Amino acid sequence: GIVSPDGSGTLFAGQSGAGKTTMAKLWIAEPGVTILSDERVVLRQEGDDIWMYGTPWHGDGRIANQGRARLRRIFFLRHAARNQLAPVSATESIARLFSCGFAPFHDRGGLDYTLAFLEQVAKRCACNELGFRPDQSAVDFVRGN
Repeated sequence: GIVSPDGSGTLFAGQSGAGKTTMAKLWIAEPGVTILSDERVVLRQEGDDIWMYGTPWHGDGRIANQGRARLRRIFFLRHAARNQLAPVSATESIARLFSCGFAPFHDRGGLDYTLAFLEQVAKRCACNELGFRPDQSAVDFVRGN
């Protein structure tokens, strides 16, 4: 998850190997950008807004910072030959976020809460699949979209 200079949050989500750490490393030198984590962030709803928080649980890039940002958009990552975006439906966004998270499978109420929460996240944030080249052009592409 990154925080832009204007304070808005962008979450780059994906399974292991999708490019979360690669994307974090591409953003690390960008002026005014804070990387909350290259692996795990926490999402919370506060009023009508979804917020993301940094955690100490970093990935291979060992990037972890305290802080929070109002989540504006989510990119589901995949490596690609060129940078490209594809919209992701709310239903698919819920499924993808669920597969990347830590749901309380042992607790039916907790599981129901998690699914309802992810529905709110998908409704309140722009969700797209980001096919990206692992170079600076990906940062420029995301900034332009």
